[in-house]
Amino acid sequence: MKYLSITVLLFNVLAQCATLPDAPAPKNQIVAANSVNLAASGFVAGATWYGAHQCIVREELKRSPKRSFWKAILIQAPLDVAVTAASGELRRSHPSLSLALPVIATGVKLGVGSALLSAGCM
Repeated sequence: MKYLSITVLLFNVLAQCATLPDAPAPKNQIVAANSVNLAASGFVAGATWYGAHQCIVREELKRSPKRSFWKAILIQAPLDVAVTAASGELRRSHPSLSLALPVIATGVKLGVGSALLSAGCM
């Protein structure tokens, strides 16, 4: 009976250790991931500007490349704010998700920006 109670106590301690919350993600990693996400927004806007500029050079369209740049920034700004706010809020409760959100958003933006940059005038 003595060994049974020690075994039960040991399993109880191990079960409690297994359910300890994760440590919050380091703030500098979240700041870096969100900064790269914002830089990727600038890359997409620059790629949009490049496409509009190529259209003007080829004289296919008469539109302002500067307007295309700011329009791309204004479209992405609410999404960037949402990703940054969600990343900050999830820092303590879901540390891996708080880092994954800006990284996934950055990957999507780099893919879209690369497609826009390689297409040129659309």
